[in-house]
Amino acid sequence: MEVEEEVEKVARALKPPRCPKCGEKVDELIFQGLEWVEARFTGEEYINWESLDFEGEPQYLCPKCRKVLFYDENDARRFLQGE
Repeated sequence: MEVEEEVEKVARALKPPRCPKCGEKVDELIFQGLEWVEARFTGEEYINWESLDFEGEPQYLCPKCRKVLFYDENDARRFLQGE
């Protein structure tokens, strides 16, 4: 990791971004999406879960107020990185 990246990481840890809806400090977001999955059912349990696809638009929510902040992963990433 370059020195600049390490400095940015430390700066984000000291001053994490704030939710624009509730103002709370946010160091992670909640991801929600509709997922198609496949698994084997043995009669007792489901095993070998496999994600097949996502449907609709994913959402990234504030973990404090649970309001939707982003619909795009890149936007969510930039927010968490303080950009």
